Amino acid sequence: MRTVRAKAPQNLDRLLSLGLIKFTVSDIAQHLDLTYREARAAVVFGVQTEKLWIVKSRQEAGEQWALYENPNWRKKWVTKPWRA
Repeated sequence: MRTVRAKAPQNLDRLLSLGLIKFTVSDIAQHLDLTYREARAAVVFGVQTEKLWIVKSRQEAGEQWALYENPNWRKKWVTKPWRA
């Protein structure tokens, strides 16, 4: 039997192929039709392998969320030629 962690690398690849720049775990679960737990495992795996960054994290009374970013778009944006 495969675990959620075992699916994380494949789900992370699917996530990176979406082309999203900033997102939450709930966004990923909705876009990839995954459970929240599977989406969270993919995002945590991405942060651990430095393929995703945490942009903003917030904890409020009984609620916690974080905004993540795909850093590949920064390289594309920075290396594009500027137009005058």
